[in-house]
Amino acid sequence: MEVDYVSLGKRVRKERKRNGMTQEELAEKVSISIKHIGSIERAESIPSVQVLVALANELKVTLDYLLYDSLSQRQKVYETQILGIIQKESEEFSKHILGYIQFLLEER
Repeated sequence: MEVDYVSLGKRVRKERKRNGMTQEELAEKVSISIKHIGSIERAESIPSVQVLVALANELKVTLDYLLYDSLSQRQKVYETQILGIIQKESEEFSKHILGYIQFLLEER
């Protein structure tokens, strides 16, 4: 299966904006050029594994989230979205959400 670089670029751009970062700020944080960030977002260049890991870490998302459209065994969309939300929050908040989910499951 081929990597969907268009979807990857769109996710990078979406998460960069969600984190309130410019291309310049993200490029600096992952130690690549602004041009390379723009090229990744436009699917004009292929990021290395090291760059993908750095992007995922800086954007506070998982690699499977960035590569979701390229995976043959995809998680349910809601699971990925929930995971992405929780990963951006504090540990205390994540524990609170986990307790709430467990409560909802017990009450159904």
